[in-house]
Amino acid sequence: MFVVYLAVNSFLLFLDTMQKLLNNKLAFAVHLKRILSNRGWLLASLLLVLLGLATSAQAASFGSNYVTIGGSNTAANGLYFTNSNTLPGSNTAAKSFRTVGNLGSFDRGTGSLVLSGEANITSENGNGNAAASVILSYRVYPAGTPISSRPDFTDVSLSRIRSTGTGGNAVSYWRTPSTYQLLSGTTPNTAGYTLELFYQVTSVRGNILLDNNSNNNYLANFRVTGAAPATWTGATSNDWFTDSNWSTGVRPTPQTDVTIALGSATRYPTISGTGNVAQVRTLTLDKSRNPNSITTLLTLNSADLQIFGDFINPNSGFKQNSGFFTLAGTNQTFDGTAFTDFRIKGGGVKTLTTQMSILNTLTFYNDNMGGVPGGILATNTVSADDYNVTLATSSAQIVGESETSYVLGILRAIRTLTRGTTNTYGNIGIDVNVSLASPEDPGSSIVTRRTGLSLDGAGPTSTSVSITRNFTFSAIDFPDNQIFSLAFRYLNVELNGLNAANLGFYRSVSGVAPFDNLNRTSSNPSTKTAVSGIITGSLAATFTLGTTNLPLPVTLVSFTAAPTAQGAALLRWTTATETNNKGFGIERQLASGDAWLPVGYVASGNNATGGTYEYTDKSLANAAFTPQAYYRLRQEDQDGTLSYSPVAVVARQAVVASTNLLLSPVPVTGSSISLTFAEVSQAGSEISIINTQGQRLYSQTTQASDNAALSLPVEHLSAGVYIVSVRVPGQAVRHARFVKL
Repeated sequence: MFVVYLAVNSFLLFLDTMQKLLNNKLAFAVHLKRILSNRGWLLASLLLVLLGLATSAQAASFGSNYVTIGGSNTAANGLYFTNSNTLPGSNTAAKSFRTVGNLGSFDRGTGSLVLSGEANITSENGNGNAAASVILSYRVYPAGTPISSRPDFTDVSLSRIRSTGTGGNAVSYWRTPSTYQLLSGTTPNTAGYTLELFYQVTSVRGNILLDNNSNNNYLANFRVTGAAPATWTGATSNDWFTDSNWSTGVRPTPQTDVTIALGSATRYPTISGTGNVAQVRTLTLDKSRNPNSITTLLTLNSADLQIFGDFINPNSGFKQNSGFFTLAGTNQTFDGTAFTDFRIKGGGVKTLTTQMSILNTLTFYNDNMGGVPGGILATNTVSADDYNVTLATSSAQIVGESETSYVLGILRAIRTLTRGTTNTYGNIGIDVNVSLASPEDPGSSIVTRRTGLSLDGAGPTSTSVSITRNFTFSAIDFPDNQIFSLAFRYLNVELNGLNAANLGFYRSVSGVAPFDNLNRTSSNPSTKTAVSGIITGSLAATFTLGTTNLPLPVTLVSFTAAPTAQGAALLRWTTATETNNKGFGIERQLASGDAWLPVGYVASGNNATGGTYEYTDKSLANAAFTPQAYYRLRQEDQDGTLSYSPVAVVARQAVVASTNLLLSPVPVTGSSISLTFAEVSQAGSEISIINTQGQRLYSQTTQASDNAALSLPVEHLSAGVYIVSVRVPGQAVRHARFVKL
């Protein structure tokens, strides 16, 4: 009798509550949702029965609603339909969320687990029952978590993307405005996780409609794999290689994100032992508790520390006495400090956030050295004092710079110049020999190398451009009247379209135009070296190489090359003026130093006011794979005279590295960057440029076109790291990162 009495009284209380709530349908929806999150109560069951009675006249229904999990919405990978066991249309390879049960395993080392969704609402009795709002609610918790301990739902308001039909055939389509992260690299290991979700619709009349798996919500489990994040405890000793010193009970691996925090231990780790190798993914030295503390959080002695992710050390918590500090991943970001021996491996771009000093060697590994290919070490170029790589001792030097492995940005060396000897500045690309006939020794000096920057006016005319490398000498008291010679080394990727055989020396005391033509040089393209004759006057100046030829009879405004989805290269160029122009030969070079091969020809319009041209090199798709392909135009006059354009570069490997988004050139130093992806010619794709703080700095929506690539403006961006986001209708958002110098 007691049980019956309780049920009857609960029911009477419910009738009174429901009468009040029906006067406010929105409040009723919220109340219902709270009850659903605590399934199993008798009152909840009665509510659900009456809800069916109350909403049976809504005359609206869900269509093919789905969620995308794991960043893919292809039928076989991550696309789950919620309210149907029989999958609609051509989506038979997709999965039903009613029966999926297990989503599988997700490795924290390969990215993040994300969620997005779409709800399609059919209104059968006119606009009065049309959807006014749609919400996707979800939560994630360790499998087996009791109902009372589960987190609150996260509510995502969907956006209406389109509507079709009228009256009884009206359908509205709603989509999440972005993807939502369910799993990050710092998610701890457990026996498994549960994802719980449902859809809720409010009609224009205030009626509530739920897609919630017959009042049980949609549930699926997944597991997290990969190395768990580790923190240093120092429980046993200061030895990095002792397992018991780590929160995980085992030493880190290349897949482990490691944090060493000030105040978390009474002693901090030392990596020691010749031949020992310590490996981590992202290494964070955290002094947020006291940023000004002089405590060293990690010491490296006579061992090799290999980092495959980022190195986060904003407050100087690292000390290297000996051994090797190695960036061994692909694209990496790292904070600078004083390094003894620093190694670059793994390819990609290593982006320096601040300033770094080299006390002994900076080594770029490449195939010729028998190691893993190196990569590009890129610095910010806003301030040469705040952002640079400095060879800080008289013995510090660079080893192994090549066409694919070099410092891009600002590199400095400090040396004392003496007469009668060759001063190499640590192999940074400039040798100085001050003649014994000079009145006195120049003394201590700093030379700053800037790579990736072209100087205007370094040539026969004010519109001439230099190669993208220059050197500036400075000192406290350089004598003005010096007698000296220079040997200037460069990379082919820095030629900026200039013919190496025609290079000459140019000097500017101010560092900008006008430049003096020193007109004393020999140039050897095979060794990529230009040697000056005797130069007199000031050594405290900026020196670069530029062409000694007069301007081309064709004024070239732009020349770009972008990859296509089929592996070809789309070349476009525009001229401002043309005089006696016969046409353009297209030449390709697969690897730096290889011969230039003709791949096509485009006849000239010989238009005095210029023209626009386009050529697709389809043969590139069948050419031997190289990370990059280089293109130039061979402009031919009516009298047979030949001139060559600047070089355009296609980064062929970036399609894989950037998840089917291709950005070129990377890093970018100009006013625009080329973006290619499979759907680039379709209408409706949303393109955004976002900074690392999540601020959207640029956006556009694509229009239907024949374009193989988009040109995104970046001239308004300051130097730094940015993310390009591409949202194609019906697909998960894709991202790619680039560096603006």
